[in-house]
Amino acid sequence: MRVSIFTLLFLTLATGVFASQNKKTLKLRLQSQTGNLDDATIYFDDGISPSYSPLQDAKMIFSNVPGVPEIYSFTTDKTPCSINGAGTLSSTAVVSLGYRVNADGLYNMSAIQFDNFNPTSIVTLEDRKLGVFIDLRQSFYQVQLTSNDTTFGRFFIHVSFPVLYSSTPSNCANNGGTINLTTDSTIVWASCQLYNDSNQLIAVDSNVNGTIKFKNLAAGNYYTLFTYNQYTAVQNFHLGGNYVVASIGIPQQPIFTLENVTFNGICTNANHYSWDFGDGTLIEGVANPDQTYYMPGTYTVNYICSNDLGCSATAQATVVVVLATGINNATRKDISITNLGQNVIVNMNDQANKDTRMQIFNLLGQDIYSQPITEQKQVVNVDGQTPGYYIVSVTNGGKVSSKRIFISK
Repeated sequence: MRVSIFTLLFLTLATGVFASQNKKTLKLRLQSQTGNLDDATIYFDDGISPSYSPLQDAKMIFSNVPGVPEIYSFTTDKTPCSINGAGTLSSTAVVSLGYRVNADGLYNMSAIQFDNFNPTSIVTLEDRKLGVFIDLRQSFYQVQLTSNDTTFGRFFIHVSFPVLYSSTPSNCANNGGTINLTTDSTIVWASCQLYNDSNQLIAVDSNVNGTIKFKNLAAGNYYTLFTYNQYTAVQNFHLGGNYVVASIGIPQQPIFTLENVTFNGICTNANHYSWDFGDGTLIEGVANPDQTYYMPGTYTVNYICSNDLGCSATAQATVVVVLATGINNATRKDISITNLGQNVIVNMNDQANKDTRMQIFNLLGQDIYSQPITEQKQVVNVDGQTPGYYIVSVTNGGKVSSKRIFISK
């Protein structure tokens, strides 16, 4: 009972105080052919000392139960522990194991838990007496043990640190990115294959040990497939890019004169925007600008977007602008625009919005009248204006109605 209470108390303490989100836990098992077994735990975490500490490790308490084998690991100062904190896994770690059996026979050594280990960390059991190495991710080790064996210095656990990843973003042409992979020098991977997110094989490297580099890559998502004996490990990567892509979301056409429309700049990896609307209007620094054309015609819109790294892209679109000769939307019945001589009459058949405004332009695009509409029916006298055609535009609820009228004496 004392053993159970101590173990529970230690696990609660270690989990609540010393365990970080990066804690990597390896649980080992020694099992006899009759089914009796024992477990030991090795963990790697930041701030953990590899030498014995009563707050970080649990000393092995031997049960002396007939038929039950016992497995444990040693701290760097050779303290046998059932739970052993081995420090940060920043390089290849080697931890010495101990065991004790009270009956001669075949025993299995296996790893039954790999919590939070990166898939590219290889865990190997070494038997120095027989010169055997076993990949515990793929198999267990069956070995003949006797009760009078020397239990220290025979078995060791090797844990390689995971493959380290770094990258260089793709260039303006989107073909110069690199992915750099640094592997543990104690591990020789049979192969490393690079795939894109469409599962296309991009490159292969064999007998990988040390640093490898995949070059001339476009930005995007990739993954590597490492092979070690019969074991495979997959790692996913995102490669950034500096390239710029531009396109224009144009308003529904045709566009009417005096109609306020929004152009959408669709851009990737950019933070500078420049518009040329083809009528002399230039707008800088706005991704989705509003534009009004005053004269009918066909206009070429140029959109340039760029970033601070010198990458840029240009998009071009053609828009057709027609003269407004009546209400733009023939199905709308909320506004009617008429004139009698020099009087312009606007009837608001629906409720006027608080932002409803009436504007009158000459055919040069000059604003000769602009005032809010405050009444159901509003009459504006334009006495003094030169006889001719004018454009009357009414904005109500974000929608624009325009009509060409002829003002006479």
